[in-house]
Amino acid sequence: MHLARLRRAALCCFVGIAFAYSLSVQPHPQPRPSQQKQTVESLQQKQLQHKILLLTRQWSSYSHHTSPKDAYKELLQLRQQSSLIDPSSSWEAPTLAVLKLCYRHYSNRNHRSTLTNSESYADWAYSVWQTLCPESLAARHVVLQNYSQQLQQAKEQASHSPQAGDTRHFATATLWNQIVQLLSLSDHHSNRFTTNVALLNSALAAAPTGHDALLLYEQTHTTTPWTTLSYNLLLGKLTPDRAMEFLEINMIRTQRYNRQSFEIVARGHSNDESLERLRQLCVACYSDESASTKVCDNLHSSQLLEKQSRKRTPWPDHILQRWNDGNVTSMKHFVVATNGFFTLTAQPNRQSYKDLRLILWSTSHPRQKIGYMLLTTAESKDISTTTSSLMGVYLDPQYRQHGLSKQFIDGWIQLCRKAQLVPRTEIIRKPLLCLVLQHSFGFVPDDSHVEGVNIEIYPPQREDASTNQIRVYSPTRCLEGIFSPWDVQREQLHLCVQRPLKTKGRTIRAHGRFVLPPTTTTTASGDRSLNASHASDSSKGLCSLTEQELRTILVGEDNNHKRF
Repeated sequence: MHLARLRRAALCCFVGIAFAYSLSVQPHPQPRPSQQKQTVESLQQKQLQHKILLLTRQWSSYSHHTSPKDAYKELLQLRQQSSLIDPSSSWEAPTLAVLKLCYRHYSNRNHRSTLTNSESYADWAYSVWQTLCPESLAARHVVLQNYSQQLQQAKEQASHSPQAGDTRHFATATLWNQIVQLLSLSDHHSNRFTTNVALLNSALAAAPTGHDALLLYEQTHTTTPWTTLSYNLLLGKLTPDRAMEFLEINMIRTQRYNRQSFEIVARGHSNDESLERLRQLCVACYSDESASTKVCDNLHSSQLLEKQSRKRTPWPDHILQRWNDGNVTSMKHFVVATNGFFTLTAQPNRQSYKDLRLILWSTSHPRQKIGYMLLTTAESKDISTTTSSLMGVYLDPQYRQHGLSKQFIDGWIQLCRKAQLVPRTEIIRKPLLCLVLQHSFGFVPDDSHVEGVNIEIYPPQREDASTNQIRVYSPTRCLEGIFSPWDVQREQLHLCVQRPLKTKGRTIRAHGRFVLPPTTTTTASGDRSLNASHASDSSKGLCSLTEQELRTILVGEDNNHKRF
């Protein structure tokens, strides 16, 4: 009996322990259907946010080329998917990326839409902003920049005499009205006081005439913060007399002026009476600041020096006799060289007495300027080592891709040879110009300077042949740190992350100075030879000036090799 009781007691203890253990260990509960749905939606939301982030970075990259309308369609699809999960998502960053992509895409000269199209790219950007993120002031600012850019294009096209049925002047007025309307929209925003300044300055910079800028001032100066920069932008649009009046009545009374304000007005006046009146206004404004009174005196003296420099002739008397009033242009340019197709003239640059412009004209169209070349000279005690440095070359877009840059540079080199000058360059940043100088004319990097970086340049891809975007690659350097966004846009570059395949490129040195070895001679076609006597016959007879006359024009020396 005693043993049976012990067994029953042990069995009861075992059952109790098992029951207690079963209570302490709870089974994992199965998720409810609603919880499963929330988990899936959270995962989808994270995937969409990651995809939007990647696309935003991709559209913001200057080296990536995507059609803005394709990017807009893709963004709309993502927004439709995301609205089913989280309607409160912020779309400001991707919207800004699409709008800036639109601005970069259409700022390219090859992508510009004509103003005769029913839908301009600025109106398209406006609709994108209204659809995706109308509350974003930053997006509104980008839209205003699109309108400002298209307005500038309209003004350039309207500068020509309008033809029958031309509506370009109407398009200019329509674009300006849209800018004013876009600016007035932000007057009702809570943060308008701090954000409207950028919008206002962009609108003033795009104003077609001074009358439009004054109307904008009358409409917005009571509700929009006008800074000193805004007033100076307005002064630059007005006529000299109206600018003087506006400075005296509006800006001085409200104390919205600085030194630049007086300089802007002074540049428009050439008579001493107006400059003296402006100086008196300046003295009255800075009468309480003894240190700032020099501003007014320096302003007056600088204008007088500028007037005297304009009257001073840069040429000696025996050279002035070769001027011709019936020249290739109404402005007076000295004819340096000519052949059957082109005329090369020289003009002193206003920035410095050492700088000179060589301008290329078409013989068949005497008033049509093909391009120009900016040069500077450096004197040396040894006459044979005086240099003529190339600072840059510009060709009108309609004359590009015809080999004219090679002929232009070849003409300059032949003039240097005849005048006993050493051709060299300053820092050249344009990859195509570096390519022409090094591979067509034999220029080499200047060992006395350490600037420059080696890059590889490749022709456009077949799909980019219409845009003429030159591909650039560097195995050791980050190209985005070498070429600014403005360089990429202006030079139509495609910055490659990887070396292009199936295409042969050329290695050049950019962002550096170059010299031409004395034993290298070039021809008009860019072929190099090693003897100066093998110069092409096409360059003979190009310049009828003597060596001393040509040296006087290029360097500014008299017969005794002294600068005048």
